[in-house]
Order: sequence, then structure tokens, then C-alpha cells
Amino acid sequence: MFSLRNLKDYMFKCCAQTTRVAVQVLEDLRAQNIAIDINDILGRMTFDCFTSIAFGTAFDSMSLYPQKHPFGASFDVLVSLLPKRPSERFWKIKRALNLDYEAEIAVHAKIIQEFTHELITEKKKKTVAGITDETGEKTFDLFSLYYEHNKELSDEQMKYLALNFIIAGRDTTRTLITWFLYDLCQFSEVKQKVIHEIDAYNEKNTSGIDYMAITRGFKYLEAALCESL
Repeated sequence: MFSLRNLKDYMFKCCAQTTRVAVQVLEDLRAQNIAIDINDILGRMTFDCFTSIAFGTAFDSMSLYPQKHPFGASFDVLVSLLPKRPSERFWKIKRALNLDYEAEIAVHAKIIQEFTHELITEKKKKTVAGITDETGEKTFDLFSLYYEHNKELSDEQMKYLALNFIIAGRDTTRTLITWFLYDLCQFSEVKQKVIHEIDAYNEKNTSGIDYMAITRGFKYLEAALCESL
């Protein structure tokens, strides 16, 4: 359907950009001696990353910290409330009557619906003109790639394709990074080896880092991450 290499490169670009923003926010908060909610920060970082990959648009919820992004806040509420349905025998009745937690689900589902509808409408206009980002470069976000391949997909189908991708990647990545940072704090010798591997790479490669380097050049870091899974 599309080049897997192009998609990987685009995903890496999104991850690198959101990571740089997160590091800068953390540094600013540290300099101001402000208490940091690391779970919130990592949630914003992964949210911005995976929404960029899915829609090709940076939501930039990180810059709003500690205020919430409307889409991100509603997304979190729905993720926490929807799992209640399987154990609730009468959830469909509650939904029909707009009762209990179903009333809250309806409010936040509407926010998600309106936000994604506006976003998808705008993306379709840009895609008709050509699959490029704001700089004029070809973009490989999932929405554009799917829409280029199959223009018969409805807005509702495109919305759920994108949201499923965000759900699959956002919290899993946040949880991994959170535990990884915790483990590094518990095992100082491992932390020093991870830092040494990164510093050694930077000394030899002044031009920066790319996707291939991440997958081949950081074996100890990869092993440490796998231990945190």
C-alpha cells in the first residue's frame, strides 16, 4: 500500500520532535524548581507523537502543561470509562437515558467527534491538493496514506483507524517509558551504562541520529528497555 520505510522514517521524525519538546519542557520546569508530574508529561509526549503520526498534525499538548488539551482530556476520560461497559449489564439503557457514567461518555465522545470531524475535513482538503505538510514536503501520516490508497473510506472509518492507532500506541509507550525511568533510578549501574552508550554514539556521530542508528546502534539501551517491559 505504501513504503514501510517512508512510514518508519516519518514515525521516527515525529518521535524525535516530540521528545525534544518534552526534554525542553522538563528542563524549564527543573530550572523553575517546579514539581513535575512525569506521568502527565510522558502522556502528553506520547499523545502528541501518535496524533502526529495518525493525523499529520501536531496537537502540541506539551506546551499547554499543566493545562489540558481538550481532545487529549476527553480521550483520557473515554479510555478510563469505556471499559466499564462489559461488566455493566444495563449500560445500553443508561446510554439511551443518558444516565450515570454514560452521560459523561456522551459529553466527551461529542468533543472527540467534533474535533476529529474538523481535522479530517481539513486533511481531506489538503490531501486533494497534494500530500504535503506545512513545509511543502511529502508527508506520510496514516490518514494521508490511507486516504491516498482508498478515497472511498468514510470519515467515520478514517476516524476509528486513527483513534485505534493512538489507543494502541500512546498508553503502552507511556507505561514503558515510565517504568524504564523508574528502573534506571533503582539500578544506577544500568543507568550509567545506558548514558555511556548514548555518549559514545554522540562522540562518533556529530551529525545526529536516525532510525537505522536507533535500531542497530543501541543494543544495551534496547536490552534495558526490554527488561522494563
